[in-house]
Amino acid sequence: LTIQNGSTHDIFKSISETNILANGFFDDTSDNVEMIIFTAKKVKPLSVILKEDKLTNQQIIKMIYDLSKQIAYLEINMISFYGYNLDDVLVINDNTFFIASTKYLVNINAKDYNIYFYRPIDKPYFSSPELNELTKLPAKIDYRASYYSLGALILFCSTNIYIFSELTKEEDDFLEIFLESLEPIKYTKPYWFLKRCFYEDCKKRILLFI
Repeated sequence: LTIQNGSTHDIFKSISETNILANGFFDDTSDNVEMIIFTAKKVKPLSVILKEDKLTNQQIIKMIYDLSKQIAYLEINMISFYGYNLDDVLVINDNTFFIASTKYLVNINAKDYNIYFYRPIDKPYFSSPELNELTKLPAKIDYRASYYSLGALILFCSTNIYIFSELTKEEDDFLEIFLESLEPIKYTKPYWFLKRCFYEDCKKRILLFI
């Protein structure tokens, strides 16, 4: 696995150091080109997997575990995603998930734990209310705003509901839509995980699966 866009070192380390890809190892000895080397029967973007079939509950749980683990590693190193696309996630052998893109990867400010934007950005498909509300530059959002984005990704994979399209609704309408969207997985472990991702106050959001 090689990634074409820049600043890939942290992505590679977040895969190798966390052992998400159990049989993979990080290699930076080939003409200064960094890569992850691994064996697999299947390697597909999440977008392709979802076109073929919906994910099982066990796959959803494994995806939550793998992506949360990778995100936590990056955050320890003061780096965060601010959103996600389906093509950013690679699925290995139908049961291992990790993000293999730096498109939405940014630094976390060590003083206030915010993400700062100084130039126009591409809005990810799975975004957050805080990012959607930005109208001028420079701008900042708390890094935990991105937990909403991850929740939106997981919800889409679980129920095929694209919750970001409802972010402009009135608060009462959005709450009703939100509760309805979680009905198919109500009281399951992913349900409680998503509730923690979707807290209105982004500082209360947490990636916790129990």
